[in-house]
Amino acid sequence: MERIKALWSDATPVLRALFVTALSVLTGGLVYMLVGAESVDMAPLYTRLDPADAQELVEELDAIWEEWKEVAGEIEEMEVPLEKNDIQVESVRLFWAARA
Repeated sequence: MERIKALWSDATPVLRALFVTALSVLTGGLVYMLVGAESVDMAPLYTRLDPADAQELVEELDAIWEEWKEVAGEIEEMEVPLEKNDIQVESVRLFWAARA
């Protein structure tokens, strides 16, 4: 505790202001996350959906699925020069998973 007091007393006013600002932002962020975690803005996605609209959505999702399968096939056919170590393999997997 004495060391912290000495550090505080030796700090310049700019450093003190920076520290107080950082502490305020951190505290505000924590409060925001705690308050935001209690309120959930979720609702059923397809509530009271007409059958015709539902069919249109199904067709759109099917088209997206077909496009994704084509892209996935292209990715599998690509030859990416890699050294076979786990870190590179995992980073490539994460890269392509993020793009999918």
